[in-house]
Amino acid sequence: MTSVANKLTKFLTNNQVTVIENDNEDIFSNCVDVEGSTKFHTFNGQHKFLFNKIYYPTFEPDYSQVKCWIRARSVGNSIRDLSGFNNTAYLQGDPLLVDGKQDIGCNTNGIKSLAIRFNRPTSPYANLEYAYITDSANTQIDELTTGFSEFIRFKAYSIADQGGLSPTLFEKIDDSTPNNGRMLQIRNNGSLLYIVVDGGVTYTALTPADTIIPNTFDDINPYDVFTTYNASTHAIKIYLNSVSQTLTTFTGQINWQGIKSLHDMSIFRRGYGSTGGYMFGDFYDYHNYMEKIVSQTEVNQHFANKWSISNIPFGQCMIVDHFATYAGSGGLGTPSFTTNSFDPTSFTT
Repeated sequence: MTSVANKLTKFLTNNQVTVIENDNEDIFSNCVDVEGSTKFHTFNGQHKFLFNKIYYPTFEPDYSQVKCWIRARSVGNSIRDLSGFNNTAYLQGDPLLVDGKQDIGCNTNGIKSLAIRFNRPTSPYANLEYAYITDSANTQIDELTTGFSEFIRFKAYSIADQGGLSPTLFEKIDDSTPNNGRMLQIRNNGSLLYIVVDGGVTYTALTPADTIIPNTFDDINPYDVFTTYNASTHAIKIYLNSVSQTLTTFTGQINWQGIKSLHDMSIFRRGYGSTGGYMFGDFYDYHNYMEKIVSQTEVNQHFANKWSISNIPFGQCMIVDHFATYAGSGGLGTPSFTTNSFDPTSFTT
């Protein structure tokens, strides 16, 4: 029986090999094909903890008004939402993690910050790179009664129209008309344009020309932009590097995303179904404040400490899970307890 079984196995195996080697046969995989990549970077930074300052907790995240907080710290498939509301950002294309150069009070040595560069001309996915945040009720504006504020930190390497549309820092619509949504653009003359549609009525605010001047790769500091919208008065404010801008009403055509049935938030592009509006630049930070209109004082404080609207000096914001290297004696002074001094009064406390 064993001999018969072995002969049968050999016979069936030979037939299967013949079928596979037949040029007339195609082989298909019965599974999902996945493309993967591994990336390495050499960015290093060190924070020396000297015990010479007091650190204070920040307003953000408050688990109430800040519904989304995305910091550019990696280029994997996604970036975790620091707000606690799970509004994860998903990266598309092949953006690069780069040295942000700006000092945000975290590191003593090495790199001072990180950023993600989107749509560089040498990328195989140039003008296809962006981040998106899945639509959720807590990132929508239609039910807000007080208003909202949004913050974004970025560098712009080009402000020319892309695909016939102005470079778009972010866009979010809440419905398919849209009756509610907002969008922040950079016009090709350097103006910032903020558009809010609230209950089907559109409100706009346009800064003067040359508000944004394209960065160079040697620039250290990016732009900090705060926008606010008052749901009662419909007043809009735009702050650039903590300075409140002079605003006028925009009278041109407003182009929302092409496919309006998808309501995810887009960062560094116009939105689904649009063939343009991609942004060539570095992305650092985006966060919002729902049902809160930040004040000029809070904007100033955020610009000063780079992290929070709380009144905290630069370099003294508490950062969760932040690593710092022990340095110095720990602030305890030079100990005087030695073999020659055993007197209790000689202890340094």
